[in-house]
Amino acid sequence: APRANFWLVMKEPSNNAGPGHDPGVDEAGELVAALSLTEQAALTAGSDMWHTVALPAAGIPALRCSDGPNGVRGLHAGRGPTSAAFPVATALAATWDVDLVAAVGSALAQEAGDKGVQVLLAPTLNLQRHPLGGRNFECFSEDPYLSARLAVAFIGGVQGGGVAATAKHFVANDSEHDRHRVSVEISMRALRELYLVPFEAAVAEAGVWAVMTAYNRLNGTHCAANHWLLSEVLKGEWGFDGVVMSDWFGTYSTLAPALAGLDLEMPGPACFQGEQLAELVVRGDIPASILVDKGRRLVRLAQRVGTIGLGATGREPTGLELTAGAAGSERSVERPETWALARRAAGQAMVVLRNDGLLPLQTLDIGQVAILGPNASPGQIMGGGSSQVRPYRISSPLQALGDRFGPEVVVRYEPGCRTHRLCPRLDPTAFELYAYDSLEPKGDPVWIDHTDEVGGSLGGAERSAVDPQAFAVSYRGTFVAAHSGEHLFGVTAIGRSRVLVEGVLIADNWSNPQPGHTFYANGTAEVQGSVFLPAGQAVAIQVDYQRRGGLFPAVRLGVELPEPEDLFDRAVGAARGADLVILVVGSNEEWEGEGADRVDFSLPGAQNQLIDAVLAANRNTVVVLNTGSPVAMHWADKAAALVQAWYPGMAFGAALVDVLFGDVNPSGRLPSTFPKRLEDHPAYLNYPPEGGRLLYGEGVFVGYRGFDARDTDPLFPFGFGLSYTTFAYGALHAQLDLAGRRVRVELDITNIGDRTGAEVVQLYVGDDESAVARPPKELKGFRRVELTPGQCQRVGFDLDERAFSFWDPDRQEWRLEPGRFALLAGSSSRDIRASTAIIW
Repeated sequence: APRANFWLVMKEPSNNAGPGHDPGVDEAGELVAALSLTEQAALTAGSDMWHTVALPAAGIPALRCSDGPNGVRGLHAGRGPTSAAFPVATALAATWDVDLVAAVGSALAQEAGDKGVQVLLAPTLNLQRHPLGGRNFECFSEDPYLSARLAVAFIGGVQGGGVAATAKHFVANDSEHDRHRVSVEISMRALRELYLVPFEAAVAEAGVWAVMTAYNRLNGTHCAANHWLLSEVLKGEWGFDGVVMSDWFGTYSTLAPALAGLDLEMPGPACFQGEQLAELVVRGDIPASILVDKGRRLVRLAQRVGTIGLGATGREPTGLELTAGAAGSERSVERPETWALARRAAGQAMVVLRNDGLLPLQTLDIGQVAILGPNASPGQIMGGGSSQVRPYRISSPLQALGDRFGPEVVVRYEPGCRTHRLCPRLDPTAFELYAYDSLEPKGDPVWIDHTDEVGGSLGGAERSAVDPQAFAVSYRGTFVAAHSGEHLFGVTAIGRSRVLVEGVLIADNWSNPQPGHTFYANGTAEVQGSVFLPAGQAVAIQVDYQRRGGLFPAVRLGVELPEPEDLFDRAVGAARGADLVILVVGSNEEWEGEGADRVDFSLPGAQNQLIDAVLAANRNTVVVLNTGSPVAMHWADKAAALVQAWYPGMAFGAALVDVLFGDVNPSGRLPSTFPKRLEDHPAYLNYPPEGGRLLYGEGVFVGYRGFDARDTDPLFPFGFGLSYTTFAYGALHAQLDLAGRRVRVELDITNIGDRTGAEVVQLYVGDDESAVARPPKELKGFRRVELTPGQCQRVGFDLDERAFSFWDPDRQEWRLEPGRFALLAGSSSRDIRASTAIIW
C-alpha cells in the first residue's frame, strides 16, 4: 500500500556558480544600459549565419559560433580549412570515461581557437529515446545520468579552454521527424526525471555559458517561446545567467520568445527579433529592461570568452573579434597529440559484443585475409548534418588493417554491396561556376568562380552581386569515365536543378521538383538519369541551379559509376577462400543524419544478405558495425566476433586495429539498449508523431527502464561490453549518513585475468515499494577502473537524496519516500554482480 509519510527533497535555486561563473554582472549591464534602444535591439539577433552583431563603437565584439559536437568546422560547410574529427557523442559515451571526454572537450577548445570560434554549438544533450532517431549519434545516451556526467565533463573541457559550450537542444528534440512543428507531449515526471536532467547538470554543475532551444514544441508551445521552460526553470529555478539562443531558423515569432526568455535569434540578420523588439518597446508592449537583460547576457558571454577585457582565456581581445568574419581568422592545424587523443577515444569507444575466442587476433596461422563490406573503405567516421567536419586525414579500416597484416599476409578487399541512398558525390572535379542575377542561367554572369565540387561555392555566389533570395548558377566542367558503361547522375537542391551531359538534359529536377529528405529535409527528392559514357573520353557536364527563397542555397550532384554485376558473389568467394574475414558493415550520413529519422531498423542495402552469405561461407569472421545507432541483427549469434565501432572519427582504422589485435583491451560499454526487434522497444507504440503530436507514452520507462519493467530481453543490454580479461566483484557495502542525507557505497573489483584491462562498474538504485510506478532500477553511479592482472581496487560511490527520489508533479518537488532501496552493482543493467540495500 502507498505510504502516507514521505520526505520532501527541496532543491535550492542554483546561482550557476559552476566553472567559469562570472559575478561581474553589473559591469555588463551598465555597458548595455548605455546603448541606444536600436543598439540594444541589434544584440538580440545574429549578423549572419555564424556571428553575433558587433558594436565596435561600444567595444562589443562579434562572437563567432560553429558546429559541432565531434569537431569544429568553422565558417565553411564543405570547403575551407580542415579540422580534427573526434568520435561522435554516442561513441564518447561508450567509453564511460569522464576524464577522456573532458580531454576531448579541451582539444575542441583548441580547435575552436584555430577557427577563430568563441562559441561551440555542443554538446547535444537530448536522449536516445527511440532507435530510429536520425540524430541519435549526436546524443550521449538513452540514460539521463550517464548523459549528465559526460555533459559536465565535456563542458568543463571546452570552457576550461576559454570557449563557450552550448547545451542543446533544450528540450525534447529527441527525433527529427517534423521537428519544426511537432508538439512533444511529455509528462512532468518524465521531463524532470529524464529529459531535463542533463541540462540541469550542465547549468548547475558545469556552469555552461550558452543554451540552445529546440525546434519542436513542448506540450503545445515552441521551446523558443516557452516561458515555463526558459524563464521559470532555466533562468529562475536553475539560475542560468548565460545566453539562450535559438537553434538555427528556430525562432518563429517576435513577442512570445522575447517574453519567454530567448536572448539571441540565430542566424542573422534578424527575422523576428532585432528591430522588431525595439518597436515593441516603443509601443509599450515590452519593457526596455528586457532588452537590457538580453544584451547583458551577450556581453557577459563576450567577457567569459575573453573578447571583452580579460575573460576565462586570460588574454587580451585581439580587435579582430570586433568585426564579423575577419579574413584570415581560420586555419587548419594538425597536432600529433590531437590525433593520438582521437585514436585513443575511438579505441575506448568500441564495444566487443561477441567473441568466441577469435579476438584478439593472432597472425601466426593467417595466410589470407578477406576484408569485406561497403564500410571497409574509407569507412564512415561521422553522421550526417550540421555536425559534419572536413577531417585533415582519415584512417580507413582497409588501409590500417592491410598495414598491420603486412606483406606476409595476402589481403583481398571486396565491398560486396553498396549502401548509398543518393548517387555518390562526384570526386573533386574542376568546375567553373557562373552566377546570374536572375532566375535563369542566361545572359552575362555577374560573378565567376572556380570550384572542385557542385554546391561548395554557393555561399560565395550569395555574397556576390545577386539577390541572395533569387538567383541562378551554372556549373560547367568535364568528366572522364574510368570505365565504359551506364553512369547514373542524380541531382537534388533547395530549389530547382538539372544536369546536362554534352548539352543533353539527363536529370530534370527543374520542371517539377518534389519534396525530399536532403539538406535537413528542406531539399527536393533526388532526380536521376543515366547515360552511357565510354572510358577515357572527356564529356561536358553542366549543372544548373535556381534559388527562389528557401532556407539556404544548396545543390548536390552525384554520379553512380558502373560496377561489376558479380560484386556480391566476389565478396562471398573471397570469404570462402580466406583464413580470416573482417566484414565491415554499417550506415552512412545519408541514412543517419539531421533533418530526418532513419527509414527502418535494418542495415541499408543488401548488407544483411551479405552478412548471412559470408557467415555461411566462413564462420571465422569478425563483423564490425559502423553505425551510430542499434540495428537489427538476426545473425548476431553466428559471427565468431562482433564489434560495435560506432562513427569513430578520423582515426577509425587505426583504432580498430588497436582493438582487434589487443593493443587496446576493449572497455567500451553500450550507452543504449540494443533491442532484438524494433517492436520490443518501449517507445515503439509512440512513434512516429500523429496529427502533429508526438506522445511520450512510455513516460519514465525509456530504454533499459522499459525493458526491465516489461521483463523483455534485449539483444544486448544497456552497459554491456566484453573484455579480453575477467573481473571479479566483491561484496557491496553501503552506509547511510542520515545527518548528511547521503549514502556511501563501496566494493572491491579484482582483475582475475591475464591482461591489463578496464572494467566499467555500474551502480543502480531500485525502490522496493513506491507510491508511483518506478523503473525496477536506474543508473546512479559508474566508475571506469583500469587494473593490471591480479590487481584489486576499492571503488566508491557517494549518492545524495536525489538518487533515491522521484518527481512529484502535484507538489512540484523531488520526493523521497522512506523505505527499502536496493543497491545493485554490475557490469551491465542485466549483469548484476553484487547487491545490498538501505532503509531511509
